[in-house]
Amino acid sequence: MMDGLHHGAAVTNHTASFTMKNSIQVNSTMHRWSELFIPTLREAPADAEVASHKFLVRAGYIRQLAAGIYSYLFFGQRSLNKVMGIVREEMDKIGQEFFLPALNPRE
Repeated sequence: MMDGLHHGAAVTNHTASFTMKNSIQVNSTMHRWSELFIPTLREAPADAEVASHKFLVRAGYIRQLAAGIYSYLFFGQRSLNKVMGIVREEMDKIGQEFFLPALNPRE
């Protein structure tokens, strides 16, 4: 939908209107790439042992809140939404999408 918006040099702070496939009007505020909140790190966190964890934190995809609890930042949320869209599209083709509970009992 909004792929490639960050590539335009002339994109400034203004409100744009996008029309999606279903003719739904979506208003979105576009920003310069330099104005987005993307906290990156030069060094990997000391407690990060797995390579993927190091890369995700350093690139600004996730940020650790507490032990084992992470927040998705801009890039992480955007990537997750894209993967979810692809999976949802494929599951809709075969009619197999279902939802599981977020909390499960111990047993």
